Amino acid sequence: MTDRQYGIGTQAGAVFVAALLLRLLFGFVIVPVFGLQTGPGSREFHTSTDGYMAVAKNLVEHGVFGFGPDAPPTVYRGPGFPMVLAAAYTLIADVGVATVLVNCVFSAATCVVILFLSASLLGRSRALWLTMPAVVFPLSIYYCASSFADTFFSFTVVLYIGLLDAMIRRPSPGRGIAHGAAFALTVLTKSILLPFACVVLVYAAARRASWFRAAALSTVVGFTLVAPWTWRNYRVSGEWVAVAVGPGFSMLSGNFMIDAGPDSDDAIRHGEARAFERVNGRHGTAYSRSSLKTAGHWDIPQDVDRLFKSEAYAMIREQPSLLPRKLLINAWRFWYFASDVPKCVGNLAVNYPTLVLAVVALVPLLRRRDPAVELLVLCTLFILLVYAMVNVSSSRYCLPTVMLLTPFAALTVGQWLARRSTPAGGGGLW
Repeated sequence: MTDRQYGIGTQAGAVFVAALLLRLLFGFVIVPVFGLQTGPGSREFHTSTDGYMAVAKNLVEHGVFGFGPDAPPTVYRGPGFPMVLAAAYTLIADVGVATVLVNCVFSAATCVVILFLSASLLGRSRALWLTMPAVVFPLSIYYCASSFADTFFSFTVVLYIGLLDAMIRRPSPGRGIAHGAAFALTVLTKSILLPFACVVLVYAAARRASWFRAAALSTVVGFTLVAPWTWRNYRVSGEWVAVAVGPGFSMLSGNFMIDAGPDSDDAIRHGEARAFERVNGRHGTAYSRSSLKTAGHWDIPQDVDRLFKSEAYAMIREQPSLLPRKLLINAWRFWYFASDVPKCVGNLAVNYPTLVLAVVALVPLLRRRDPAVELLVLCTLFILLVYAMVNVSSSRYCLPTVMLLTPFAALTVGQWLARRSTPAGGGGLW
């Protein structure tokens, strides 16, 4: 099936329906029937220390962006995912069901954006086939039944890259504004890509690109849309917090986590215990997991997080080998780290072949100096580097990047199969 048989719009509809049905089947049939430890029926789903569902529920029921009815407003989470959950919760009285539905819908929408991105970067005639791995990708389906923000964040990242490609191909004020809005949505979900707008702008300036003005407009629009939330954070906390409290606590605990074993839960407990031990021992404080949580969810004040961040940097200065060792270990863990060995092996079996196959396809594409491909790779490396520097406690962190890489991995497989089956000099889809 190619675009000569069916238009890209028809293909997009088919991709969305197929991806959505698969995810709904997993979240609402397979999970409860087989008693999997995820989804609304599991304890971990409701007790996640991220607390996105708690914020969404409190926002709807009490009008406060916080973790509980009596809790103060929080600045520890960005508003993107909780506000989408809150909108769904107003329509569906069960916040757990609403969360899974939101994840399923936006995971399916991610596959649609990948279809359009594949058509632009790799050719419309094979875009549908290149999108199929994203539709059936195990990690994408599995995390639809979680209460983490990573499924929605994956959608925002892929949308951001898709609109970046559109802006590069046909620069215009409208595309610059759309890309800026996608940037704002992405960083208001997770602020990890906040500095990346400057990377894009510097890249465009260095290339003297025709789309520099659109990129500049995108940057202005993006930061303008983020600014009201920054102002809100200042009003409720008295601190200038761009989106959410920074990575200080995670960074310090991550410095210690690399010395723990292959179980992510054990590594987290070890890292947090050692982080508290260092800060409390050096500063005479008495911080603990319970003292930095509100209603069971992390809610670390900005000044406390700065203290942990200063200790994280102090450790790096004291131990010159710490940072390179941390980067190497976390760059490896980024693609597989999980709470037990079978999950780690499963992640390795799926994510590493995807990464290797994608690299095989990307190397010749990068030689063409296509700015959209180069920036996609830069974005992938940027996300990997930031997580590796701060903390890798779950393979879900790799979800946005691995979804971006799936069509390139599929391209490598398709070309290999074509070489084996097509006579020399023959044409074909690949």
